[in-house]
Amino acid sequence: HVIYLAVKQYLAARRSGTHKVKTRAEVQGASRKLHKQKGTGGARKGNIRNPLYKGGGTIFGPKPHSADKFYIPGSLLQVRIDSTLSAAWGMPSRADLFFDSSPVFTLTPEAISQGLIKPLAWFDSALPLRSGWAYGQEYLQNGVVAFEAKVGAGKLCAFGPEITFRAQTYSTFRLVFNQLYSGN
Repeated sequence: HVIYLAVKQYLAARRSGTHKVKTRAEVQGASRKLHKQKGTGGARKGNIRNPLYKGGGTIFGPKPHSADKFYIPGSLLQVRIDSTLSAAWGMPSRADLFFDSSPVFTLTPEAISQGLIKPLAWFDSALPLRSGWAYGQEYLQNGVVAFEAKVGAGKLCAFGPEITFRAQTYSTFRLVFNQLYSGN
C-alpha cells in the first residue's frame, strides 16, 4: 500500500499545473447586452458570458504553468560551484540550493571565452533534484544559476535562486559575505 501511495503522489505531481478553466473571453455566447443599463429595476448585466450566469466564464480559475520546459516550484537542487573565483571562496565543489521557480541563465560561449562572464554555479547533471519534485529538470543541464560579470571597473554578481532564503543561508552565505570581504 505504501508503494501505491508513493506512485499515486508521483503521478499527481506530474499532472500538477496542467488544469485550466475558461474565462469569460473564452466561453461561447453572444456579446450583446441582455437589457438596458437603467430603468428595468434589475442589476446591471453585461452579456451571457458573465461569470454570474450558468455557463459563463470562471473568475480567478486555475491556469497552467507559464514555464515552457520546466517547472520546479520549491525543491532542493544540486549545483556545481567554481570555488576558484573570489565570490565562491570556501565553498565546496557542490552545493544544494533552494530553487523556487528561479531564473536559469544561458551564457554565450563568446562571453565566457572572452572572460566577460564567469559562471559561479551551474547544473552539471541532467538530474539535479535532491529533494522535492521537478518537472522537466533535464532541461536545466548546463544552465547557470549564478555568474560574475565585468561591469566597467567593477563586477556584478547575479544569483538566480534566493541565496539568503531562510535556512539556505547556511549553505550559501559565503556567496554573500565573500563579496563584502573581498571588496573587488
